[in-house]
Amino acid sequence: MVVLAKWGLEFRDGSPRLRARAELLRDGGPELLAEMMDELRELHLGIPRPDPTAPRPSQRLQAAYDNAVHVTVAV
Repeated sequence: MVVLAKWGLEFRDGSPRLRARAELLRDGGPELLAEMMDELRELHLGIPRPDPTAPRPSQRLQAAYDNAVHVTVAV
């Protein structure tokens, strides 16, 4: 997902709404990827995340999208 996101940001045009998640994936680096893997382990294997109080990566991705949609609509 991350490699595709980076490729899309570099080689394709897209609206801010469509780019929001890709930018977060690109900018989040290895730390975000590790958090995503922790979330997937929790969801599919029942292994608790190291910090259950931290926002889930899926929530952060959704918030980035929602924010971009809100900004796009407000303009």
